[in-house]
Amino acid sequence: MLEEQELLDEYDLPDHRLEETYETIWEWWEEKRKPYNLIVGGFGVLCSVATTGIELLEPVVFIFFCAAAVIYAIIANTAYFGGWLVDTIIFIIVKRGLPILFKKILFYIGVLLSIFPFLLILIRTIFRGSLFNGF
Repeated sequence: MLEEQELLDEYDLPDHRLEETYETIWEWWEEKRKPYNLIVGGFGVLCSVATTGIELLEPVVFIFFCAAAVIYAIIANTAYFGGWLVDTIIFIIVKRGLPILFKKILFYIGVLLSIFPFLLILIRTIFRGSLFNGF
C-alpha cells in the first residue's frame, strides 16, 4: 500500500498540511475572499431586486438598501474571518494545518451561512409579496 506522501507525489499534489505556516493559512483564506464577496454580494443584489423590483429605484428605498449592503458587507467579512480563525487555532493546537478538503468545507459552510438571511427574505417575498408592500 502506498504511503500518504507517495500518493501525493504520484498525483503531483502538494501536501499543504506539511508545509503550512501562519502565512500560508492567511494567504489561502485571503485568496478565497474575493469569490466569497462576489457570491454573497451577488446573491444579495439579486434578492434585493427580486424583493423590491422597480421600487429599488426610489431614492429612499435605494438609500436603505445601500446602507444595509454596506453594513452586511462588514458583518459578512467579519464572519469570514472565522474560517481563518478556526484554521489557525487548529494549526496552533495540533501543529499541523487542515487538509484542503476541510478548508473548502469550512468555506462553503461560511458561504451558505452568509446567504441564509437573503434566502429567508426571498422565501418570505415569494409567499407574501414584495418586502415593502405589506411588511
